[in-house]
Parts: sequence; structure tokens; C-alpha cells
Amino acid sequence: EPYGRQQWGISHSYTFDPFDAFTNVSFTITATAETPDGIQTRARQSDAFYVTSAGQTAAPIINPGSGTYENVVTISMSTASPDSTIYYTLDGTEPSDASTQYTGPFSITESATVNAIAYSTGNAPSPVVTREYTIEIVVTEVSTLAQLRAGELGTTTYKYTGEAVVTHTRTFRNHKYLMDDTGGIQVDDQPGTITSEYNRGDLMSGEQGTLTQFNALTRFVPSLDPGPAQGSQAITPVPLTLAEATISQHESMLVKIENVTFVSQGTFTAGTNFQITDPSLPSGQTRTFRTDFSEADYIGTTIPEQPVNITVLVGNFNNSIQYVARDLGDFEPYTSS
Repeated sequence: EPYGRQQWGISHSYTFDPFDAFTNVSFTITATAETPDGIQTRARQSDAFYVTSAGQTAAPIINPGSGTYENVVTISMSTASPDSTIYYTLDGTEPSDASTQYTGPFSITESATVNAIAYSTGNAPSPVVTREYTIEIVVTEVSTLAQLRAGELGTTTYKYTGEAVVTHTRTFRNHKYLMDDTGGIQVDDQPGTITSEYNRGDLMSGEQGTLTQFNALTRFVPSLDPGPAQGSQAITPVPLTLAEATISQHESMLVKIENVTFVSQGTFTAGTNFQITDPSLPSGQTRTFRTDFSEADYIGTTIPEQPVNITVLVGNFNNSIQYVARDLGDFEPYTSS
């Protein structure tokens, strides 16, 4: 148009050369206008688009990219095709709709080759996408459970090189309670990482993982199976009074407290707090006995009316100390000397 006439609403189009399907294209278009006097004005527009196929499912997008990661990497997947399902393998084999289905982000703690494929109704399967992940294990070794419990919460990986005895196990979240001469800790193994069998009295060493907290209770989350038990030994609960027990020193340890009286009467019900006392506490003071293990065989039995000796795990609920018996064998009559 001649310079000086303003034309509004003019649109321009540009046709790109063909691209292969499943190609990411980034582009910048520069438009230049020049007056009769040679004055130029430029405008730029940048954008990107993804080339799909009319008959094939879009390839999975896997994040993050291939590379080397420390201790763990969390992988997420998506695809541009609507109503599609992604399947993947971690051992480098060809994936298919018989492979593991992707349902959400997951973490790997060992080096792996991830292959993924997507399926959608009415279309051919997508191309296979591959990512290579190298996991470098960086660990901080600790030789006592006291050192472990004092570690940092989060991503730091610790390896326990000492030897701890298993004082209790549960199917709930695959909990295991460990104790050595310095302290105790709860192993929270919800995914079932520890596949080796452990029972009370078994010795565990070489466990590796990270630390978390739940309601202020420190938990050790394993990242690998330490292998079979290193032997076994008799479990010796730490003798204490209610006044002596502290969260900082005794959390998750197995202790024995003598001459305990239950203030509450009736029957034990699961998930309930019952008040207890012993001669070490000032008159009127109590501590909390918690029926935290719903599977325990004393649930539904009569609360002892006479003083008893109790063997209990020391719990921590938001920095308030609690005591949890494992089974009926943890109760015995108190006999004054």
C-alpha cells in the first residue's frame, strides 16, 4: 500500500515446509515495513508447535532428560494425544501394553534405561521414547542409631554401618523397629523396599535411606534391601521409670518400666490413649499408654487393675511421649521385692 494510507485488519500468513510427525518446532517471524524515505520498522512474533500424526499416537514426553543424578530421580510422563495410556519399562526392554502402566510420577534410586510407549483408541502406538538415567549414590555413613536420628531430614542418604536388633515388625507400612546401644528408630518401608525377611531378634546392618518425620516421630525410609539378617540375639529392653524416659534419648527404643498402674479401667480399644503412672512421678502426674497397634492381641482384653511391669516402644506424637506395647507378652505382674 502507498505510504500514508493506514490499513487496519490486514492479516498475513506463512506456510512452513513439512515436518516429520512428532517434531517440536520453534519459530520466529520478523515483519519489516519501510517508508519511501527508507525508515524501517520491524515486528517479531515467536511461538512453537508440536507436529502430531493423524493416525499415530503422540510420543510420550519424559521428564527430566537423560543424565546423571545423585541418589534419586523422579520421573514424570505425558503425551499430547488425548485419552492415551503410557506404558514403560526400566530395564531397557521394548515396552508394550503389557508393560507397567504409567499412573503418576515415580522415583528410581538405581541406574536405569526407561523406554516408554503410548496407546490411544483408533491410532497406531506411538514411537518408543528412551531416556538413560545414571544414579550416583552419595551416602553419609553413620555407625550408631543416635547419629542416624540426629541426621538431616530430606534427600541426604545415610548408610547405617552399625548393628541393630529388630525389636518389632508390622505389616502396616512394613514398619520395623531397630535398636542399638545408643538409641532406636522406626523404619517406614511402605513400598516394601526391604524384601529380606526380618523378625524380632534379627540383626540388621548396612541399611541405607533417608529421614522423614511424621507428627514429630523420626522415620528412616529405606532405599535398598540390606540383605538377609546378620544373625540374631536376645532382645534386652532398657530398664527405665516413667520419669526417666525422654523422647530425645529413647524415641523408638524398647524399654521396660516396672510397677506401672493404669489409671483408666475397662478394656483396651485400638487407637486410644490410656493414662498410666508409676512411683517415679509426682502424685497426680500421668503419662500416655497408646494402643497404636490395632492388630495387637491385647486389644479387647481387660486393662490390668493391679500394678504391672510393661515392655513398651517409646513413641512420639507431636513431641509428647507415648508408650506402645507390642502384645500380651509385654505385660507381666509386678512383684515387690
